[in-house]
Amino acid sequence: MCVGLVVWCDCGSFWWRTGWDAARKRPIYAWHPAVEPERAAARIARRYADLRAAQTTPGTGVRP
Repeated sequence: MCVGLVVWCDCGSFWWRTGWDAARKRPIYAWHPAVEPERAAARIARRYADLRAAQTTPGTGVRP
């Protein structure tokens, strides 16, 4: 299953996309300091759960 979540680290922070700013026509990102990996993981897991809950199975319209 693909939910569209990519996380990366720039050696100081973890980054992930959280939405789209239609007015500025660009993505919105969240970040968390890399020195707190457990807290970053918890935030990322919540984002993953949100994306998964909002996703439907292609062609069926049914949520997993």
